Amino acid sequence: MNFSRTTRGTAPSRLLPFLFALLCAALLLPAAASAADLRDILADFEGFDHDGDGDAELQILNPILDDGQPTPTNSNLVVVLLEKRLADANGNPFVFFALADRLQRLRQDLLAQGYVMQVVETQVYGHSSGEDAHQDGRTVLAMRELFRSISYSYGGFRGAVLIGNFPEASVVRSLLWRKHDDRITSHPQPLARRTDLVLGDLDGRWEDTYLQHPTELRSFNAVDLKESPGNPGPWPCEDCLLESRDFVTGTVAFEDVFYVKDDLYTLTGQDSSVLEIYMHQIRRGPELSPSDRLLQNPIARPELKISRIDAKRLAVIPDPAFRDENGKGWLDDQGRPQAVVPDSGPAWVHDLDLEYKLLFEYLDRNHAQRAGDTDGPFRSTALTFPEGDFPIASTRNFGEQASDDFAAPFTAPKDPSMVDYVRWLKENGTLKSVHTHADSTGTFVGGDYDRNQLHQEVGPQIWHWERSPGGDTFAPTLAKINDKADRRLFHSLWRNGALDHLDPAFYLHNGCDVNSPLSVESLPFNHIDYGWAQQAESYLFHLEGVAVLARSKDFNDRPEGFTDALASPGAPWGEGWFRQFDVSSQDAGLIDIQRKRSYSWGLLGDWTLTLPATFVDDAVVAFDHTQYRGWDLAIPRGLSTEADLGTYAKNTDSFAIHDHLELRMYHSPNGVGPYATVRHNLPDVDRYYYDNWIHSVEVRDRENTYATFYSGTGYTGTRAHVPTGFYTYTQLRDSFGILPTTISSMQLFGVDIVAFDRQSWWNNWTFLTSSTNNLGPKGWDNRIESVIIAPRNRYVTAYQNAGYHGDLLMLEPGRYDEGDLRDLGLDGWGISSIYVGNQVKVRAYRQSGFRGTPLVLDGSGTGNLQNLGWNDAIRSIIVEAR
Repeated sequence: MNFSRTTRGTAPSRLLPFLFALLCAALLLPAAASAADLRDILADFEGFDHDGDGDAELQILNPILDDGQPTPTNSNLVVVLLEKRLADANGNPFVFFALADRLQRLRQDLLAQGYVMQVVETQVYGHSSGEDAHQDGRTVLAMRELFRSISYSYGGFRGAVLIGNFPEASVVRSLLWRKHDDRITSHPQPLARRTDLVLGDLDGRWEDTYLQHPTELRSFNAVDLKESPGNPGPWPCEDCLLESRDFVTGTVAFEDVFYVKDDLYTLTGQDSSVLEIYMHQIRRGPELSPSDRLLQNPIARPELKISRIDAKRLAVIPDPAFRDENGKGWLDDQGRPQAVVPDSGPAWVHDLDLEYKLLFEYLDRNHAQRAGDTDGPFRSTALTFPEGDFPIASTRNFGEQASDDFAAPFTAPKDPSMVDYVRWLKENGTLKSVHTHADSTGTFVGGDYDRNQLHQEVGPQIWHWERSPGGDTFAPTLAKINDKADRRLFHSLWRNGALDHLDPAFYLHNGCDVNSPLSVESLPFNHIDYGWAQQAESYLFHLEGVAVLARSKDFNDRPEGFTDALASPGAPWGEGWFRQFDVSSQDAGLIDIQRKRSYSWGLLGDWTLTLPATFVDDAVVAFDHTQYRGWDLAIPRGLSTEADLGTYAKNTDSFAIHDHLELRMYHSPNGVGPYATVRHNLPDVDRYYYDNWIHSVEVRDRENTYATFYSGTGYTGTRAHVPTGFYTYTQLRDSFGILPTTISSMQLFGVDIVAFDRQSWWNNWTFLTSSTNNLGPKGWDNRIESVIIAPRNRYVTAYQNAGYHGDLLMLEPGRYDEGDLRDLGLDGWGISSIYVGNQVKVRAYRQSGFRGTPLVLDGSGTGNLQNLGWNDAIRSIIVEAR
């Protein structure tokens, strides 16, 4: 058997100081602050008002898709915040169920990776009105408080995925930066125009740095420097003094930002000819936790992995109400772009249907990646421009560190043109690395190319309009995009289905500001113009992406350690985000502007995804602890014997089972004899009384075969749906919720039943081959204590006595040697009659080990083996499907 094993370490090293801090905090909490269920935590935070101004930042927190059971506090928990606007589905039940189905599937997929996912319908400040104040950071702090509370009760809380439109944190930083010894400056500027570090760093002091309202921050630039002879050491040092006779001072305004003021200094003489600069502290770090201050390079680090899936910013269409002088709109009757005669270019409006379409396509790609539903090669590819600034070999080598199993890469040409770039996008690649000059909305590549050839590569629908030269007509064209690939190109490729043939892709974009929302400095997250034509989201939704890592500032660096982390078996995309913080924190050589470069890198998509597919569709995942924890093993379809399972035999405590599979659990080492069938996730095998008893298992396609037992006649009362298998009194009572001795009617769906009046399939029995609404006339009302449920016509029954009487064995397809038959109950008695279903055949042998000339019974049996000279002679049996 071939198995795929995914390994996940316990809490990474960065968690240790944090967990220690939590432990210390817990010791100071009253007894009432013990672990709380997730639903209770959400209820406590609904209506949470972080700053006490009367406007709650967390307005609605409603767990959905909830099974009503408490979330185990030892779970590897992933929280999905789903924007209420999307959960409402605009009142359309078809959209709601389409979304719910995909989220349930995602939950199954995550469970197969060892995560427990809980979905929370969420409405935060700014979701209910477009006129709310600019306080995105304040709302992020409130969300962070919720996550901190969850982490107190759930030590395995791994991270969150935000689906929909949510506020984001923006970080501004200032520092005393001395350059070339002849200039010193302090100028507050964006360090990360959006970042989820604030949301994920649970022990940092970010609330101390938040500026909600417009605030003037001091800046200066000074040259012609002179050091004071009384300085305690060479610059930089605490209590150092510099003088300048050539300087400029001023202020710069910011609002709704986290201000990381890493320079603590005093300026005197601003109104004189000499500016004195006193440096009081070298590396201040007001956002740092005590443990982060001890790092070689003191920086903040996240404890939670955070990523976002937000299609709203790209879900725009030309105003459908527009009509030109000829009565034509921007789109024809088939919804395709057409030439019109307007006064100006199109006004773009949000389209909820398009947003759902983009989101559903993304969630389908997400599942396809996990399920291994891919056709192309597993490989890393790279594209850079220009070669002189960003050598392609360096970018390609960085990407290839993510796996030793990558196939040969598709090589993009050096200094690619726009046509080359589109052709590269149309090639399959699991990890696609881009390093070019860029901005919030576009990637810059070579502008020297044939425009007609670009149109041929993109396809017939062009979702951008330009005025024709010397005329009034606006026609669909890409003729003027020149060297900038942006929404005009990305949306056109998507509309034409030009990339539909591709496998899901992971994107690593190293361009400046790819992850920086447009107008982040001046607009709140819910404004229609915030993040217009956002480039990072285009890679996720338009270019077949499933996960993106990109930078949200305009300084050239790369996420050192990111791809190296992905090479660890089973490492999710979010582990790379963690690793680049770790690498930076241990690099004492990072100074000044580069010291906090990790802050600007952010994740889009689903951080739980791994580069190699997890094949969750074709496997059941076994865990060596309850609640899907511990080491895990992906068990493929078919029979896995005790030898195949290795240490998982007798040690499996929970199973993740995808919704189209079923699992048979056997006590025997080779998949014969009594078994129980499970068709759902099983958090604790002891629920079926199989703890430490599972010696072999079989993974099968789910079959629509089962029995439904009822406590009342006429198919009424308590009911239980029970799949094929051998079930004792205790299993029926505790695993399926029906007391066997109350069964009064039953429906059979593709199965036959042997019912016994004692535990564990012995004593008096009766065969039931059809549904019955009243067991009374058969003498079995309120009498059943154990059952065998077998697929109709696909089993063999061997009897102790002729005429199909006495003790019995039920055998499905398999090989049963003498020892197996003895273990199944053929001990001290021989087989005198045998029934063979019409979909199986039997080869019976007089000797153990299937030796000798067999008795073949094909689709029929015999009520008296004495007539064939085989009474009490059978020592081994092979049952085969016909």
